[in-house]
Amino acid sequence: MPKNQAQSGSEPPATSPRGGFLRTAEAALERAAGAPFRLLSRHSLEAATVLAVVGGLLLLYAETLDLYRIVTPGGATSNAAGSIQSGADQHTWALGVIGVVIAGGALLARSTRQRLPAWAAVALAVIALGIVLVGDVPDVTSSGLTSEIETGEAEAQAGFWVELIGAVLALAGAAAVAWQLSHGAGRRRRDS
Repeated sequence: MPKNQAQSGSEPPATSPRGGFLRTAEAALERAAGAPFRLLSRHSLEAATVLAVVGGLLLLYAETLDLYRIVTPGGATSNAAGSIQSGADQHTWALGVIGVVIAGGALLARSTRQRLPAWAAVALAVIALGIVLVGDVPDVTSSGLTSEIETGEAEAQAGFWVELIGAVLALAGAAAVAWQLSHGAGRRRRDS
């Protein structure tokens, strides 16, 4: 038989005011640190949709920027034809069209909660990333003789980096939307 109430377990032992303050501060810090994660988990579909739309719009914007320029050993831009190449010159606006369709597909998938537009956006984002990595990286990193018979080396410009970031963001966002809609549909079927 316990000798006092503290040993019986019916009441918690008395704590010092300092210990209570520390526990309160610790609980407040845990709530504050976890708030962004709770907010993100509640709005993860919206965040993924925004990511896909931003990625798609960056692909469109990259078409208006310079992709690369040819620089001579002296550091000057080459006088050869095509020594400054924009994204639109390189792709004939293909990445811009793909970016708009990715953004539209992500928005359509989000608003209708259908997986097919999200998976179509994923496929287009993979194609966009393939264009950037397979089509543009060799051009951006090339060196040799230009059409004006001068030595030159390609330097990546802002358009290349914007299209690379846009393709990665579009792929990540569209894949997250598709996964969440597929995961949610499976959960709804199991609950039925």
